[in-house]
Amino acid sequence: MEVQASVLCSFAAGIWLGLLLKMGIYRNTCQSWTAEILWYVQAFAGQTIIARVKKVILNSFIHHLWRERNNRVFASKFSSTDQVGFAILEDVRIRVSSIQCKADDNPFSRSFMDKIRVRCQFIPPSVITYCSWLFPDQDLTMVNTDGSKKDHSGGWGDILRNCSGNVVATAKGGGPPISANAHELHGVELGLNLAIVKGIRKIHLAMDSMYIYNLMVQKIRKPPWSLIQIWRRVEKLLPFFEVLKISHIFMRLIELLTL
Repeated sequence: MEVQASVLCSFAAGIWLGLLLKMGIYRNTCQSWTAEILWYVQAFAGQTIIARVKKVILNSFIHHLWRERNNRVFASKFSSTDQVGFAILEDVRIRVSSIQCKADDNPFSRSFMDKIRVRCQFIPPSVITYCSWLFPDQDLTMVNTDGSKKDHSGGWGDILRNCSGNVVATAKGGGPPISANAHELHGVELGLNLAIVKGIRKIHLAMDSMYIYNLMVQKIRKPPWSLIQIWRRVEKLLPFFEVLKISHIFMRLIELLTL
């Protein structure tokens, strides 16, 4: 109970909000310890170097907060929020320097590492030089869908091509991170809506998620609760199509959309 009270007090909150700003996160602390922990679990999920650094910051924050509490109770020594925050960041830099720090070369990664002042090797993004494509039947339009989840966001995208391989339409979307399957299903929903808007009623739907493929062909009867709302919207779109062929293929659509 003492740790909970410490994390939620104004002294600790001031330090933590400052650390969040360093991480590029703008928010207020939750009113309960349980809600705050749930936020940490979601916001710091993943195994990327940035996610690992965030976890180190949280770990160091709790350690130095407890240390400050002991200094005040047993030694009558008091530090300011700035002093404790500086000690936390120094501790983080020392601990991160002992691991191989590599991150994708993008504006977010560079900004994050610059604010924390951590040395990092930035890896340039890979460039796709070759991509194969499955042609649909003569009277069908291919709808390629994909989705992905990262630490801070989820994304999905679609490409519609005719039987000659010419692009008919493209679209992409994004939002808060949920799960890889949820964003894959978002991609299916977006692709179906895009085909309807274009007046296309005969499609070949292709995706690289085996789980969503099995859901679409009804090998999975009941999706998990996190997919229920998206799945219900997808089900309402299916009757619009005269022909709906579904395939599972391997591809990297999101990267192609961003080239």
